[in-house]
Amino acid sequence: MARRVLIVEDDDVQQAVLRSALVQCGYEVEVASDGLSAVHMARAGGFDLALIDYHLPEIDGLASARLLRALMTEKEQPKLIAVTVDPEGLSLTYSRVTRG
Repeated sequence: MARRVLIVEDDDVQQAVLRSALVQCGYEVEVASDGLSAVHMARAGGFDLALIDYHLPEIDGLASARLLRALMTEKEQPKLIAVTVDPEGLSLTYSRVTRG
């Protein structure tokens, strides 16, 4: 089971909800408020899982995920899970990614 989680979310309320739920389940949680900070934090260290919002300042969640995959070895990379309150925006992005 993942023990160290990075939440990448720019909305304070969403951060608090996710953090609270994960901490109550026993996870160690850190938060990044933008995509660029998330890339730096993830590269610096030891996260098992990253919950990444799609709509982020600096660089969006998809670009952040691509950077992490490009800059980290497979062993270093946390598992990535997309989170968003905009399911339509995420499904459009998924369509774009899967179609090439």
